Amino acid sequence: MFLVKKLGNTRINAVRAILLGAALLALLSACVTPGYYLPEDKVYRLAPQLGALQRRSLAHLFVPMVQVSPALDTSRITLFKPAYQQGFLAHGRWPDRLSTYFTSTLVDTLSRSNAFLSVSDRPATNKGGYKLLLRLSAFHAEYLSRPQGRVAVLVGMEALLIQEQNQRILGQYRYDIRKENIAANPDGVVAALNQALGETLTSLIVDLGKDLPVFY
Repeated sequence: MFLVKKLGNTRINAVRAILLGAALLALLSACVTPGYYLPEDKVYRLAPQLGALQRRSLAHLFVPMVQVSPALDTSRITLFKPAYQQGFLAHGRWPDRLSTYFTSTLVDTLSRSNAFLSVSDRPATNKGGYKLLLRLSAFHAEYLSRPQGRVAVLVGMEALLIQEQNQRILGQYRYDIRKENIAANPDGVVAALNQALGETLTSLIVDLGKDLPVFY
């Protein structure tokens, strides 16, 4: 009887050890999974503010999914360390992968600008449609050598305007903005990204207005 009981306890302890090992393995795996974030990470949102706009284009604008550099296409906020080692800001993330979230933010911002008849992520059904292709080459922070604890924030974007009816290229644009001496924390970095993005989109809308039919 004693032997049976002892064997039973040994078996229970073995099962517990296996379960504990599996739990630890799952925890370690989660810690190294790309794009993984901790429950206490704060979700940051983009809210670029546009400058003054004085004209409205007679155009229905179609904006497909923005192309994003693979190194940046994550829900984490990218931070490049010295020697171009890629890392991420702690305790902060975007609501979704950058390509998805940036596209929705862009469509919403261009729509609210009132600079176009309409802006959508779907092709226009009429002959007045134009397609805006965008590529995001930079949208990150990088450490400065001096002073310590400060970063630079970079936004780089390329755009191509195409007339849907005949696929003619109407304009090509490129924007590169760099903000220096930013606090190396999510609040400071996101605020600088919003400012740089607002300046970039304002310039883009002004340039598009030069190549599109104008309402006023």
